[in-house]
Amino acid sequence: MRLNLAVKAMLRAPLKTAVTFLLLAAVTFAMFSRVAGHLIVMRESDRAVSFYRGIGAPDLKVFDTYFAAVEGITTGMKNAKIFPPALTKKQIETFASLPQVTSADCRYMTAGVSDSLFRLDAKEDPNYNYTLRFIMEGTFVEYITPYEGFPIVDNQILLVIEDVNMLAGGKEILDYDKANVDVIINFDKEKNMNGPSVLRHCLPASIYFDGPIRNNFLGPDYPDYDLGFFDDLKPGERVLMIGRYEPRFRDRETHLADFFMLGDHSSAYIPAFWRLDGLPENYMETDEFAPVRELVEMTNRDFHTFDMVYTSDMASIPRFAAKKMLIIQGRMLNAADTSACVVNEKLLKEYDLRVGDVITLSLGDRFFEQYSTLGAVAVTPDRYGPLVKTVDLTIVGSYSDSDLLTDRSNQAYKNYSINTIFLPTAMLPAKPPADHVFKPGEFSFIVADAYSIEQVGIEARKLANEYGFNLLYSDSGWGRAGQDLAVAEQVSLVATLLFIGASVAGIYLAVYLLVLREKKTYAIARALGASPNLARMALLYPLLAISVLAISFGSAAGLLLITQTASVSLSKVLEITPDLVPDTSLPVPAILISLISELAFLAVVTGLMMRSLRRTPVLALLQGGNVKNVNAIESRGKQCAC
Repeated sequence: MRLNLAVKAMLRAPLKTAVTFLLLAAVTFAMFSRVAGHLIVMRESDRAVSFYRGIGAPDLKVFDTYFAAVEGITTGMKNAKIFPPALTKKQIETFASLPQVTSADCRYMTAGVSDSLFRLDAKEDPNYNYTLRFIMEGTFVEYITPYEGFPIVDNQILLVIEDVNMLAGGKEILDYDKANVDVIINFDKEKNMNGPSVLRHCLPASIYFDGPIRNNFLGPDYPDYDLGFFDDLKPGERVLMIGRYEPRFRDRETHLADFFMLGDHSSAYIPAFWRLDGLPENYMETDEFAPVRELVEMTNRDFHTFDMVYTSDMASIPRFAAKKMLIIQGRMLNAADTSACVVNEKLLKEYDLRVGDVITLSLGDRFFEQYSTLGAVAVTPDRYGPLVKTVDLTIVGSYSDSDLLTDRSNQAYKNYSINTIFLPTAMLPAKPPADHVFKPGEFSFIVADAYSIEQVGIEARKLANEYGFNLLYSDSGWGRAGQDLAVAEQVSLVATLLFIGASVAGIYLAVYLLVLREKKTYAIARALGASPNLARMALLYPLLAISVLAISFGSAAGLLLITQTASVSLSKVLEITPDLVPDTSLPVPAILISLISELAFLAVVTGLMMRSLRRTPVLALLQGGNVKNVNAIESRGKQCAC
């Protein structure tokens, strides 16, 4: 009966019914889509804020050289200014305890050795490459003095070596195994050919030694070989040479061949040139050659050594924070990782690896300082240690440098080589020694609250000035992004409030059409003897039926719209924070609350209008007058009766 009553009432005024339906459906659609869109924007804005962190690190300006600048490996460098001093424990604790600093990251580096992967050779890098040592045996044939047309200068002689046996070296060096080699000896004419020798393979390779570079940069005391030393060599004599392979000049027109330099850092404690005649075939197993054996093992291991950097917060590394290093595939390390690693993109390409592949490395127990040119290779015995732990590492991401090589080359203390592999700090293979210190490039502090970034930066700079440091400080772009996000939230809020205001007016108009505009229907029912409740129900049932249909339709349409266009609502947020992966899921509880609020407001407006009808005399409703006019008429009637 109630349904029939509602249907009949709606059919009697189809236009009014249609207008009311459209009003309520539009109101619901607008409320649903706009409120949901605003809530998604607010939620994702909050998530976007979490992407912005303050990353600070002390910075000391030191002289960066293309050659060795690491204490303990470069004995020839006596100027302490070229070495960045270590941070004291107090300095680290003071930075880490600044208000609003949430955490600090102290990074370590050890060697990681692979059985199958070779260390990448960055040939384009002008920095000194410590791994390019070679150790070879060969048979002396003769030496030839310069003659007209000979492709050497007048202070050189040609040393002919054949049947070369490479004992140690990288892939390119080992390619010269069993080759016949012509060697040029270069002497300092000012020393009457009694100075340091320069040995150079003409074809197919060269051994080259540059005295001035040696004296200024390389440091260790290299051996001198005068002309008489080579006069004493006999044809057919076996010799062993320790030196340095230098491929970087191969593209220069004046140096078409690769170079091999006699002597390197090992020359300070191991002769670079050995005469082998008269020694047993197993000479390498004798005590005299024990240092050479170790050097062969060390050299070959260095070519398989990677720089393992352990970090508790990879994103806090200043180069990542400044976008000078970028994740190319996969992701960074996170706190949940236990056997994961992030490698250089070039390593993936070189060995056809992919994110998700597993690599096996043996970790050493020696701790090294950050210096991209040297990394974790041993080079000298004091840096050579045992491998104490073998691990299987899952590649979860790859990185690449985004700045120019020339910029990186001049800041070796702040940078990482292409052979760096990042691991979680929890994977440290050994306990750091008690006297371990951190250099400025190995420490950073983190401000997780974006709204505190600016203030912490001010305080940190004051502290750095007190210590005589510069400060590397990145706000991750928060200075501009914070303002833009606030504007985006305000625009979304204003639009939502306007929609809510329009929805309130729409609900009021819809109820007005079906209640107050039908007051005569209510009055006629009362005049015909219907009870007040029954008369009100005659108006309420049509409104209830239309409301159910309209709200259902509007909600469904709003749900469909927001599902399809949520990313559009977030376009401004994504423009500000491109790294944000948006969550377009609907905030269901909040949407339900908004719908309940709409229904509650609809009920309140309906109740108020019904109350107005109930309190208005039937006569006034029939005459279309207001309550005051009716009260005046009734008052005059009473006076006449008296």
